[in-house]
Amino acid sequence: MISIGLTGGYATGKSTVADMLRDLGAVVVNADELSRQVIRRGQKGWRETADRFGEGIVGPDGEIDRALLGARVFADPEQRRLLESIIHPKVIVAVREAKERAAAAGEAVFVCEAPLLFEAGLTEEFDQVWVVAADPDRQLERASARDQLTGEAIGQRMRAQMPLAEKAKLADLVIWNNGDLEDLRHQAGEAWRMLPSALTKKDK
Repeated sequence: MISIGLTGGYATGKSTVADMLRDLGAVVVNADELSRQVIRRGQKGWRETADRFGEGIVGPDGEIDRALLGARVFADPEQRRLLESIIHPKVIVAVREAKERAAAAGEAVFVCEAPLLFEAGLTEEFDQVWVVAADPDRQLERASARDQLTGEAIGQRMRAQMPLAEKAKLADLVIWNNGDLEDLRHQAGEAWRMLPSALTKKDK
């Protein structure tokens, strides 16, 4: 099995590429979903988050109010680093467990979509790192249409990540998403075909 860490910048199209790779036969996990799981009620991360950020961060349903938490950490780098120190180690463990399950099941390609792949220290967990990149104006356009955030809120999220140019330099492969969906699909398909053929063809 080959493992791929898939990352990129805010609103560059990581999830779209992940879906395309899933359609091609990869097992895909999402680090953001894993991060949500580790702070759910009953998990150790829930208690740590509530203790460090205050009980006011807990909503009426007993779960962490992720919208409130997100607004707080994206506005304050120190608060963001505090949250990352709680979540990232637990996400790394969850990714390892997911990868182990995929290998035990005989899967050929494992992909982890992780916006903070570099920032969370996840790169060593994978055989290859792929970055989905786009020009800043395309990021802003997509983020505005998708998330309906203000320009300042979008800027906070973009600045919270390692600069995209740095990620691209560290990647094994860069997929540029400045065109349309078909262009992106073509690039994802080409990247898939570059993998060893024995890994991308499952026994029928």
